[in-house]
Amino acid sequence: AAQCFTASCQPLLCGQDEVMVLPPGRCCPGCVPKPCSVSGRAYQHGEQWKENTCITCVCHRGEVRCLRETCNATTCAKGESKVQRPGKCCEECVSSKGSCLQGGTARYHGELWHRAGCDFCLCDEGRVTCREAECAAVECAEGEELIHLDGKCCPECISHNGSCVYKG
Repeated sequence: AAQCFTASCQPLLCGQDEVMVLPPGRCCPGCVPKPCSVSGRAYQHGEQWKENTCITCVCHRGEVRCLRETCNATTCAKGESKVQRPGKCCEECVSSKGSCLQGGTARYHGELWHRAGCDFCLCDEGRVTCREAECAAVECAEGEELIHLDGKCCPECISHNGSCVYKG
């Protein structure tokens, strides 16, 4: 014969910076630090995100705390240029010798970047050379099909069983 019982939960009072939640698979609620809501997106306590390249924020018990990266005054040596690199907060000095200017962006000697589609470019001694990515020869196993997925340069082997691929 099956026995049933009702779990009795202790009265729970959460702090000002906490919220009451019922964890999955549990009978009684518990208190957890408040999440933060920023532009309609919820961040959990302790979660970090970047507001932009210079500002990093963290959710602390329902309160958003942001820290701005401080950049030191950049003075470049002779033969160097000051550049603002994409995704970087602070300006950097790079050797003017061998650097390239590509589409308004300064690239340093030896820098490799993705241009568009499957093109990759290299700044070499002041000259930009761009090439299409070379794909290795791929042999698919039995039950697989060679498919070219959007956003990927090279084709991949996809298994027939249990997967759907929309070819557009």
